[in-house]
Amino acid sequence: MTKRSTSGPDVAITAVLFDLDDTLFDHWACTRAALADLRARSPVLGGVPARASRGGHRRLLEELHLEVIGGHMTVV
Repeated sequence: MTKRSTSGPDVAITAVLFDLDDTLFDHWACTRAALADLRARSPVLGGVPARASRGGHRRLLEELHLEVIGGHMTVV
């Protein structure tokens, strides 16, 4: 006979989700490295200061996230 828990419903766990944005994986270190590589390879981006390119990237990423969340765009 199995004893039921009194602390909550008897539910099987089917998935575990993690936030990987700097929780388990340093997202911004990879972003900084990728932007530095782009600046080194691109004549147009080469003159843009690192801080400005990171700020522009963050703003664009936030705009794109809002488009996805709003259902106006998909990531696939």
